[in-house]
Amino acid sequence: MALLFLAPALFADDALVMPARVGRFYLAPSFIFGSETFDEFGYRVPASAKSTKMFNLGAALEYGINSWITGAVQWAPGANLWSEIDINLPIFTPTGLALSTSDVQLSDVGDLFVGAKIQLVGNSAGPAPSDIMRMAFAPGLKIPLGNPDFSEQYENAVKGDPVTAATLDKHILGLGLRTYFDWIINENFFINFYNEVIFYPGAKKIKHSSYQDYLTLAGVNAQIGSLASDTSVSGEVNYKPDLTFEIEPKFTTPIAEGVVFNFGLPVRYVNSGKSFNFTAAGTASEQALTAARDELQNETSHLVTFSPNLSTFFMGWPLPTEFKLTYSVPVLGQNVPANNVLNFQIRLYFRI
Repeated sequence: MALLFLAPALFADDALVMPARVGRFYLAPSFIFGSETFDEFGYRVPASAKSTKMFNLGAALEYGINSWITGAVQWAPGANLWSEIDINLPIFTPTGLALSTSDVQLSDVGDLFVGAKIQLVGNSAGPAPSDIMRMAFAPGLKIPLGNPDFSEQYENAVKGDPVTAATLDKHILGLGLRTYFDWIINENFFINFYNEVIFYPGAKKIKHSSYQDYLTLAGVNAQIGSLASDTSVSGEVNYKPDLTFEIEPKFTTPIAEGVVFNFGLPVRYVNSGKSFNFTAAGTASEQALTAARDELQNETSHLVTFSPNLSTFFMGWPLPTEFKLTYSVPVLGQNVPANNVLNFQIRLYFRI
C-alpha cells in the first residue's frame, strides 16, 4: 500500500521534459507511519497493527534524449531500509490458532519503472508548440524486483524469527501509461492534471501475495484435508489495473538570482484491487473451491490523499540542485491503510 503514496508523489510533477542532453538524478528518502486503516465501508478505524513505521529510499534517473523526449528509470518505492510493524501474527498449533512472538517488518523493495516521457504540446521544438498549455505522455514497463515467499515467512513466524508480512509492490510485470496536461495561467501559476494507468496481464501464486492470504489458504487446506485427505486447493492472484488521477495547482517564482521557489497543492485519487483464481483436486474439490472463494474474496481499494509540497531550485550552483519536501495525508479511502508519508527529494541536474 505504500506504493499508492510514493510513486505518484515522486513523478506526477508536470508536462515538462528535460532539455536535450540534460539529466536529473533523484534521491528520495521517505518516512511512512500510521495506526489506522479505512475499512470496507470507508470508515477510518484502528488498524490490526497498533503502529506501522517504515523508512524507504527511492531513486530515479531521467535524461533528455532530445528537446521533447526524456528517457527515465524510476524506482519508487525503492528499498525499505528499516521497518517496524506492531502486530502479533497468527500461526497454526495443534490446539488451534496462536500468536507468534516474531518481530514483524516489511523488508522488501519496489518494482522498477522504465519508460519515456514525450511532450507533444507546448515545447517549441516539439510537434505542437503552445504558450497556454502543455501535454505529455509517458509509456513504460514496470519490471518486478523481489518476490517474498510467504510459506518461508510463515516458518519464520513459527520459529519466532523476524517476519516480512506483506510486499511493498506487486512484483509482477506491468504495462503503464502516464498522461500530463498543464493549463498555463501565467508565468508563475499553472494547473497540472495527471493520470496514470498500469495493467498487470499476468498472475502470481498466493504464497507470493501476502502473509494473510497464504495463511488463509493454508487454513482452508487444513480444514478440507481433515474431511478428505486427498483434496487440496491452490490459487493465484490477479491484480486489477492501478488507476491514478491527480490535480495540482502549482505556483513558481524566482526568489533570488538563480534560485526558484515552487509550491504545489495536489489532490490525488488512486484505485487498485485484486482477484483470486482457485483450482482444486480430490474427492472434495467442489467443497474446497467454495471454501476458498468464501475466505479469499476479490477486493477493490480506493484512496484520496492531499499532498502539499514545496521546493527550492538552486540553478546557479556548480551542480544545479533542487530540494523538495512533500507531506501526504490520507483523506478518504476503502480497504487501504491510512498511512501518512513524509517525502524528501534531492534532485541533481547534470549535462553530458
